[in-house]
Amino acid sequence: MKQSTILVLALVTCAALAGLWTVGGSDATARSPGGALASDEGARVSDGTRVSDENVRAENVRTIARRIAERDTDLPGPIRNWYGSPDRPLLWADPHSYHAETLPAVLDQARLEGLTGAELAADEIRRNLDRLDAGLYSDSVRADAEVAVSTAFLGIAELYLQGSDRRVEMEVAWHIRPDSAPGIDVLSVVSRDGPATAVDSVRPVLPLYDRTVATLRDLHERRDEGAGWSEIAETDVAEPGDSMAIVRKARARLVSGIDRREAEMAQRGTDRPSRFDPDLARAIAHFQGRHGIEIDSVIGPETLAAMNVPLEERIDDLRVNLDRIRWLPRDMGERAILVNVAGFELRVLEDNRPVMDMGVVVGRPSWRTAVFDDTLEHLVVNPYWHVPESIEAEETLPKVRNDPDYLTANDISVVPEDANFGEPIDPSSIDWSSVSAASMPYDFRQEPGPENALGQIKFMFPNRHSIYLHDTPADELFRENFRAFSHGCIRVERPWELARYILDTSSHDRDGDLAAVRDSTERTRIDLDHSLPVYIAYLTSWVDEDGTVSFHRDLYDRDPDARGATEVSP
Repeated sequence: MKQSTILVLALVTCAALAGLWTVGGSDATARSPGGALASDEGARVSDGTRVSDENVRAENVRTIARRIAERDTDLPGPIRNWYGSPDRPLLWADPHSYHAETLPAVLDQARLEGLTGAELAADEIRRNLDRLDAGLYSDSVRADAEVAVSTAFLGIAELYLQGSDRRVEMEVAWHIRPDSAPGIDVLSVVSRDGPATAVDSVRPVLPLYDRTVATLRDLHERRDEGAGWSEIAETDVAEPGDSMAIVRKARARLVSGIDRREAEMAQRGTDRPSRFDPDLARAIAHFQGRHGIEIDSVIGPETLAAMNVPLEERIDDLRVNLDRIRWLPRDMGERAILVNVAGFELRVLEDNRPVMDMGVVVGRPSWRTAVFDDTLEHLVVNPYWHVPESIEAEETLPKVRNDPDYLTANDISVVPEDANFGEPIDPSSIDWSSVSAASMPYDFRQEPGPENALGQIKFMFPNRHSIYLHDTPADELFRENFRAFSHGCIRVERPWELARYILDTSSHDRDGDLAAVRDSTERTRIDLDHSLPVYIAYLTSWVDEDGTVSFHRDLYDRDPDARGATEVSP
């Protein structure tokens, strides 16, 4: 051992025996006999000795942190494993270390991404970073602070990787499996590259996330600059060609809004602001389209209600949906299907980027489409529609009682209960007046054909919700902007285009014979060689690749529960 090190240890020991060094208190310091802080002039130690002293104290902090990890069984496993190993270094060590000095910027960025100070434990982290100061605090206090900061940082990594706990606490009906909790690997990244890089390693990869973060930042800047919009109190209805005061106010609302194209179109008529000119009509139509309102270019109650949502609430909408994106897998892999129920849209993703998109029809509010994930395993061309029990009881059986020809007119067969693929029973042999939904020993099955409720193809990912993607004979519904009309299953706008893509990328059985199979009217199952992940999500805001921000109608009234009782401001 070097003489300088022996000298320092001797001095520290003497100081402790003399009561000159206080250890374990929240403000333990080296003090002179008179109570004043020991000065450099009094200490007169060389720079080499000071560095050696710092190394000795750092090793002592590591030792105490290791004891904390061994003793405190409530600490997360990765924290106990990191500090329980004698070979792993301190992650923060000192308030002036690179890791400690860059952590506050990570907290600031996290708040710009919609995470709140309470979720981040930001104040606690900053207090504990201050408590790492060897000149002001004892080694035991510093060790406590070191472990506390790492534990809080692991919690931040979990927020990025899994989202908040509100999906469980508030019962927001979200059944997509979260990613695994962050482990010791994220602490290794902190040690090697710093906290910012460690957060990058768990931040969502989906480009939608970054676009939503950028939009949230823009809205924060608008709010801070006082660049919001005024509420329109009038309730008049205005159509293109009208000249009314409400037209002038709607024009001003779009000029001050967040959509650049709407602002430009509305700005063109400011010389005659009360006249509902064609440019304003196009701007209103665009506004309606991105708010899930029927596109008619009429300034009516629904359009005014969307215009009157304040800037602060739109900020909160983005924050809520950033959390929902974090509830999704961080990386959706090589290929996946993502359905946004609230936006009535399906996107096929390759490496997290869309390569195909189309409209969908989803469950009406009384028959909600579940939010969950599964894997697409096979297609069925010319499928049967096995009428669900709930629809049998509430719709089909009453119609059969009232109209003996209903089954024949709709190509519906009666089959034995729980024998969906069995031979049909003659419906005229059944006394329907004596049959009840609770005791009926039959099921209803619609035969394959162009008028089948499932159309001519369905995409199967067997799940407990009995929900799947399928064709539909009711193509006219895709002309609607609001498309919540189904009993829960998801009708696809361009099913054959989707089927061809799936067969080209996930099956050795290419799509060359797909049209022939369809035209045969024979029920045919096509198994996939490679299953395809399917995510049925619920996002009430969406930022397109061109920056267009859509705020979808909260058709299942889930936003209030997702918000919970958390702060909104950054």
